[in-house]
Amino acid sequence: MTEERCRFGHLRCRETRKPTVFAPPVHFFLCPVCGRTSMTMGEEPGGHICCGQPSRLLVPREAEDWGRELRLSYQIVGSLNENAVLAQWQSAGEGEQPEWIWLGTFSGGQMKYIRQGTKPPAVFGLAGADAYAYCDKDPCVQCTFRCKRGFGLYFYFRKRGLLYLPLDRMSTRQQGL
Repeated sequence: MTEERCRFGHLRCRETRKPTVFAPPVHFFLCPVCGRTSMTMGEEPGGHICCGQPSRLLVPREAEDWGRELRLSYQIVGSLNENAVLAQWQSAGEGEQPEWIWLGTFSGGQMKYIRQGTKPPAVFGLAGADAYAYCDKDPCVQCTFRCKRGFGLYFYFRKRGLLYLPLDRMSTRQQGL
């Protein structure tokens, strides 16, 4: 490893062990009147009100419920000093894309709103404990350490609702390890 790659950058995780998820769970809601989505963090979803009406709790659906015409995926890029999650979507439906994507991380999360016509991927830059990386492979080889296990991507589609993709993929072939 070169000296350049060994230096600690501003975004590099300083943890010596893989962090555990310490952020509270996130809950998403849909207003039945105006159609706005909102979120809260905490153990209990509680009664969320918008436009004077109780909002409906959005329950995320997992991969087997998406159907064949939609493909969601991710890639972890970067190395020890700078890494990111690339959230990708591909749909057979013309112009179908998420309205927003939430990346849940060890310490909280990030929201990206997707402008109509935007092409994938959505890039989530990581820093601090969320940037923990076991190695300096770029892109991630999805080894048994699964540095981002505990992270999850929530994709919100107006027609499909809330879809969840955990970042727990592990390759059967671990290239170069």
